[in-house]
This record gives sequence, C-alpha cells and structure tokens, in this order.
Amino acid sequence: MTPAEINYLGRRYSEIYFPSVPVENGVLIRSASSYTSSSSQLDVCAKVLKSYHSTDVGVYIPDQKTLNAMALKQLPLILHTRSSATDLTEKSKFDEVMCEPRDMKLKVPMKSSVIQFYFLNEFKLSSSCQNIGSTAITHSSKSSPELLPISDSRSLPIWCKLGTATKAKFSVPDGYSVFRRKNGQYVAHALIQDYVYQPEALTGCKARGAILSGMESMEEGAFLEKLALDAKLTKGRPDFGIWLGGRRRVECLGVVKGYEETGPCTRDRVYEWIDGASYTFESEFWKDEKDEKNPNRQNTRTLMLAFIYLKNVSWADPNSNGYLDDCLPDWEKRPYFCQVNVDVEYENI
Repeated sequence: MTPAEINYLGRRYSEIYFPSVPVENGVLIRSASSYTSSSSQLDVCAKVLKSYHSTDVGVYIPDQKTLNAMALKQLPLILHTRSSATDLTEKSKFDEVMCEPRDMKLKVPMKSSVIQFYFLNEFKLSSSCQNIGSTAITHSSKSSPELLPISDSRSLPIWCKLGTATKAKFSVPDGYSVFRRKNGQYVAHALIQDYVYQPEALTGCKARGAILSGMESMEEGAFLEKLALDAKLTKGRPDFGIWLGGRRRVECLGVVKGYEETGPCTRDRVYEWIDGASYTFESEFWKDEKDEKNPNRQNTRTLMLAFIYLKNVSWADPNSNGYLDDCLPDWEKRPYFCQVNVDVEYENI
C-alpha cells in the first residue's frame, strides 16, 4: 500500500469513525474498543486495521514529533488514548513497597528481529506505584497533546499505525530533484535556464516529456526557491521570477481588482494549475505588492503565473512570504520550471 493510499484511507476512517492523525510513514488510527496493558498492542492493531485489507501494521513512537502531528488535529472533545510506550522496569526488580516514586524508563516494542525495543528518552516521567507502568496521550482542543503515566489496568482505546517505515525507490531524468508532497505523491522539478515567454516554456517542458511545474504547499515553494537560489541566476530580471504552470481560470477573466472577496474567483480559486501540475492552491502562495494584494491584474487576456524566489524585490511587500505573481504570458522572457511525476516502488525497512 502506497503512502498516498494510506493517507486517503486514514482520512476516510476519520470521517466515518474516530479521529486519525497523519504521521511520518503512515497514519494513526484510534481503536473503538478499550484495552489494558495485558493486551499486545501489535496484536490488537492487527485486528483493528484488518478492515483495511493491509498488512502494513506499523509501530509508532509517541515522541515529540508524533505529539506535534496530533496537535494539528482539531478535536471537539478530550481524548485519553493508551500509547505504545511502557516502563521497562521489570516487576521482579520492585521491592515490597507498593507505592514509591521512581523515574520511568520508557520502551516501545518493535517488530524488527534485529531491534527488540526503541527506548524513548526525551520525556521525563515519574511513577508513584508499581502498577503505574503504562502511558497514555491526553489530547484536546484546548491543550497540547501530552504523554502521561497511567495504571496498567486502566482500559483505554489505543492508537494503531497504518503504514510501516518504507524506503522509496525511484529514478528520475538528469537535472531533476525529487520532492514528496503531503499526500504522499512524489514529483520532480528541474530549472530550465532558457529565457523564453510562457508559451515557449509550456512547449519546452512538453518536449522534455514534462509539464510546467506547480506547487502544492509552501514547503514545495521553499523547495523550488532553493533550486533557484542554488542556480545563481544572473541573466534577465531575477525579480521577475520563473515561469510556472498556472493560469487564470476562464470564468475569472476581467474580474475587478484581480480577484473576488467571495464567490468563484477568490484568491485561492482565481487561478488553476495546468495539466494537473497540482490540485491545491492557497491564498498564502501569493507574493503581495507593497500597496495591494496579488493577484491584481485586470485583463481579459489569459494571465499566467511567475514564481518569485527572491525575498527582497523592489515591488513586493517585505512582509509577504508567498511566491506567486500574476503576469502576461509575453511580458519579459524568463527561465522556467518543469515537473515530472515520479513512479515509486516501496520496500519495508
């Protein structure tokens, strides 16, 4: 099962049953039933995730990175969920005093035949009694997720991970750099340093078996920015940027002020990506001018997108962190980004 498929199934589960949380190499699914520490978490999760018809039952580490991912999930209530980390102190090592404070040494059982346990050292938890050797994650809309000690006998739902740690194997044409999008899709971008108008950029990419690039997130924008800065472009007008594969939607031509506050031509809908370069467009992608927001061109001609990679350009608002500017397709020759989709094979690691 690919990361994109796992991501999709996780979202669907969240819509129908309980919350799911996207994490590295998969998605966390919360069980409907509750369990104590006497149940093997991996065995329980194999049953919980059986409906996905997948053997990708992974091990998740309740570290700070995972808690940060959970913090992005908006909840209408407070969740207490048993975690995979338990105290590694053996019961035989306890003395006869039932309740005595101790520092917990947390371990997470692994599936690997080489590594039996992962030792979680970044949290300093204390236990007051012998039977408090388990942990739970408390998660609500009003506070950050937190790992807390709980009784071994406390019955709670558990987090199960759909997706195992994998290594992606792929090959791309020379000159292309690979980027993994949030939906699990891999794409590769190349900066073509031929200075042309936008129509020639479009045909130039197609001649290379590619399409003009798009971006799905600000992180991908930062990736393209680095490619441009590393190239140290000196020709033309660097402040005019690099061609991307975006254009104003036909129904939005001639819109007053370049976009609408409401309706079908808002800042995140007035433009579209060509040839499926991306299916996401956010208002934050725009680099605004000093005295008005982009897009600001009013024209009945089809307008295109340029990628502005320089932080300080004379016409831009210095507080605007976006990348996109709207412009005429035959106004100033520029280099361009080409994009190819990447076929990926995965192997478990």
